[in-house]
Amino acid sequence: MSGPGKRAEGRSVTIVVCDDSGSLLGSLGPFEVATPWWQDLEPIRCRFPMLTVLRLLHGTPEDGGAFGGQVTYLAESGPGLTCSPGRLPVNPAALADHPLRMPWARPGGPAADLDWGRTRRISSRPGSCRAPLAAPHLELVVHLVDSRARFTREPGRARLPVAPVRG
Repeated sequence: MSGPGKRAEGRSVTIVVCDDSGSLLGSLGPFEVATPWWQDLEPIRCRFPMLTVLRLLHGTPEDGGAFGGQVTYLAESGPGLTCSPGRLPVNPAALADHPLRMPWARPGGPAADLDWGRTRRISSRPGSCRAPLAAPHLELVVHLVDSRARFTREPGRARLPVAPVRG
């Protein structure tokens, strides 16, 4: 329920799916998730662990509120996903690239960041032994202003923060 004085209790999610080159594969949904907050991607990651959500494409809040309602995301597919080809639930202009779009919000961007991170020897604290990174722990957290990936290594984890260059 939403509206003046009421709180949205969930949202309806649609996902436009592309591959790492940006070719559209189709869409998933709509389906309901329990949380109304558009930035909460955990219900999507739990339902579709082979997806990397790249960005929000469109949202219509529930009854004039600030959250809930209908939300559409763009996500990059990993192996093992079958989606419905056909009519896309968004205006094609929403899928166009923009020169100011951050790399992690573009198809292929998260993989490029992870590839870069794998080539580096990252240390979690000054003076510690630098160890090569193992396969990435499958956690990529993307926000509106940055993204983070965690890599497994022995012992512990290393992080790969990606943020815009400030000029």
